[in-house]
Amino acid sequence: MNGFRASFCHSYRWYSLEDESATSLIVHPFVFTETTAEYYAVSGQGDMLSQAKKWIGVVKKYNGEFVSVFHNDTLNETMKDKYKQFISLAKAESVKETLPADL
Repeated sequence: MNGFRASFCHSYRWYSLEDESATSLIVHPFVFTETTAEYYAVSGQGDMLSQAKKWIGVVKKYNGEFVSVFHNDTLNETMKDKYKQFISLAKAESVKETLPADL
């Protein structure tokens, strides 16, 4: 299921249990993966873009950072088109996401 992998949508400093202190490593938890969205689309829970729009809205509600994961091994021509639609949606919704410069 897509959603908040670290229970929220804000970056945070990694905490070392061994040292019992925050480190300089900044974690950006992801909210959305295309493989999970495609899995749920097949089971009738909405297409990838409608699922993305839902999570974009939730992240915006909390003024968070929308981090997505698209895997190289699934990036065929069909997924490439969906990815471009996803990027357009993210831009239209003005979410805080790092967008590739070449699109």
